[in-house]
Amino acid sequence: MMQECRPCDELCSGCYGSTSHECINCTGYKDPIEEELDDCVEACQSGKYADELSRQCMDCDGQCLECQGPSAAECTSCRDLKLYYDLEDRDHDSPVSKQLSLCAST
Repeated sequence: MMQECRPCDELCSGCYGSTSHECINCTGYKDPIEEELDDCVEACQSGKYADELSRQCMDCDGQCLECQGPSAAECTSCRDLKLYYDLEDRDHDSPVSKQLSLCAST
């Protein structure tokens, strides 16, 4: 019996099957969907951010609905509150003001 070669999913660069969760490597990001199963995606879903170094979708901090990184200070939208801080950096000859924000729960 002859086996037929099938093309990889467009989100795969190398595969062992034809679907986006049978990739060896992803052209986009790996998104863990189950304990032992990864899915290749073009962009990470809400509640996750794209880690450019590992090329994986990682969970946002628990205070975030959406984020750009792992900490509560990197939330782009919050579950509860967004706190703003005005900071002044006095390590320079002329003070520099910065505004920081982070998400917090009620």
